[in-house]
Amino acid sequence: FQKYWPHALILGTEIPTLFLILTSVERICAVCWPAIFREIFSELRRLCLIVCCVVIACVSLAAAAASAYENRSINDSGNCMIIQSTARWYSTFHFVFIIIGYGVSLVSLLVMKIYCMKCLASGKQALRRDSKSNILIAFAATSLMLVSAPSVVMIGLRY
Repeated sequence: FQKYWPHALILGTEIPTLFLILTSVERICAVCWPAIFREIFSELRRLCLIVCCVVIACVSLAAAAASAYENRSINDSGNCMIIQSTARWYSTFHFVFIIIGYGVSLVSLLVMKIYCMKCLASGKQALRRDSKSNILIAFAATSLMLVSAPSVVMIGLRY
């Protein structure tokens, strides 16, 4: 790393993605398996899971630093420093991981909607909840597309 901002780019994208995956799993457990949800996601375990997310992000940052150890290239183009500063395998992992995180969020919302449609009673309350879930699904799908487009471009630049 010749400059400090790749660190912020890596942590600034991977930590939110890890938390997005964690909340998506939490959402599925809360809707589909409430007993398991109460057991797994107690306050202490949530804190442990949050710490695990931060540790995973730090391990990823260490992997990025290790992959860039002998990299002597200097990025004059102003393109993303992650693809220029790290090894090909790491930059590919990083951008694919971001796409997967948003995909997990979309899938969790779809699972929640399908489960609620099958198991919950109908009526005004269900219709109101259904319209809210449709909005969340639309936002998640839009976020997935908006995050995936630059990631695909960055992976394409690397290969």
